[in-house]
Amino acid sequence: GDMWFNTSTSSVSGIASKCMASYSGTAWNQMSNVPKMEALGGTITTDGIYKVHTFTSSGSFNVLSIPGRIEVIIVGGGGGGGQNNWTGAGGGGGEAKYYTTTSTVRSYNVIIGGGGGGACSNSTNGGNGGTSTFDTTSSYGGNVHGINYNCYKSGNSNNCGSGAGGSGYSAAAGGGGSGAAGSGSTGGVGSLFTSGYYSGNTTRYGAGGGGGSESGYGATSPGSTGAGYATGTSAVAGSSGTGGGGGGGSVAQGYCSAAGGSGTVIVRYIG
Repeated sequence: GDMWFNTSTSSVSGIASKCMASYSGTAWNQMSNVPKMEALGGTITTDGIYKVHTFTSSGSFNVLSIPGRIEVIIVGGGGGGGQNNWTGAGGGGGEAKYYTTTSTVRSYNVIIGGGGGGACSNSTNGGNGGTSTFDTTSSYGGNVHGINYNCYKSGNSNNCGSGAGGSGYSAAAGGGGSGAAGSGSTGGVGSLFTSGYYSGNTTRYGAGGGGGSESGYGATSPGSTGAGYATGTSAVAGSSGTGGGGGGGSVAQGYCSAAGGSGTVIVRYIG
């Protein structure tokens, strides 16, 4: 069959950069073997030619040999939803970052930020999400940038409730997401990374939580998958490992706001 050398600086059709491949009639198969990076830490899975290290708790990423290019996603913990007399705003999503770097043989510190706690008292902000860190790069937790803006009632569009708390049979504002401010009672969407390996990615990180809701109003919506929301009679927490904000609460309806989801760190490389 045909033979082909990948002159690109990145993988093409599953063939690593600067490697020879032959065509079997149905697929290209890599012929030359290249030294591959070896590392430990987190939960390790394989996705095609990539090794994926997912951290949902603090630890370390240890490069053992053959250092190379790595892609890193860092997501801070989601903020807890706010609590107001009628309805409180949704929690802000954790900050989310993506970058690439060239690794060296050493240990990289990994810190995972926890989700901020919910609130049960009138006119109370939800807790701040914790900061997540990979080596020297960090992503802040949700609600952090809005701590001086009274997230339960006013907030701002950067990781905090994006509007006023509700009154009567209405819903409070959704929390700001890492990708956009909240809209009405819906939380802001999380960040979507589509560079490099992530070109086909559909997962969003750091979505804002839905605002608190009265039982007669109905449920509110999270900014995207992973964030919390309110049902009208209860608040739902953000999902672990997504940095989603928690749903807002309601004193009048007798339910507390919900906690944000913890953050995550994801490292990928050809291995």
